[in-house]
Amino acid sequence: MQSAHRSTLAARAVPRATVFRALPTPAATAATVAAVVALLLAFLLVWRAAGDGVTFASFLSYTVAVLLMGAAVILAGWAVALARLRYEVTYGTLTIVWGLTRQVVPLLEIERVVRGRALGLPVVEGLALPRLPAAGAASAASRR
Repeated sequence: MQSAHRSTLAARAVPRATVFRALPTPAATAATVAAVVALLLAFLLVWRAAGDGVTFASFLSYTVAVLLMGAAVILAGWAVALARLRYEVTYGTLTIVWGLTRQVVPLLEIERVVRGRALGLPVVEGLALPRLPAAGAASAASRR
């Protein structure tokens, strides 16, 4: 009798999760390609600067190579985050996993679910860059 009670408690303690994985996106591929290109250019600049000796041109090459390596690390992090993007629905929570970030949303806090295509473009206020919309959004200046 007691073993049957333990098995039902164990079954309740571990809820099953429904996992939704995002399809591979062109953004993840583009971030990966950009990271590889930045690393390749950084390697070529270091190789070129190593043969020049101590000159201003080699200093600039090393500086640009360090900047490219930093950009490559950021782009690689974004590519990994996009590749790991998933949504998990467990008992009472929605967990959004993006890279090293886990955002847990209680299901009772969700008011409604809206299809993304039905929303249209968001309005971005305070952005004053001509001919450059932020992430495909229609800025207030472009609508005037």
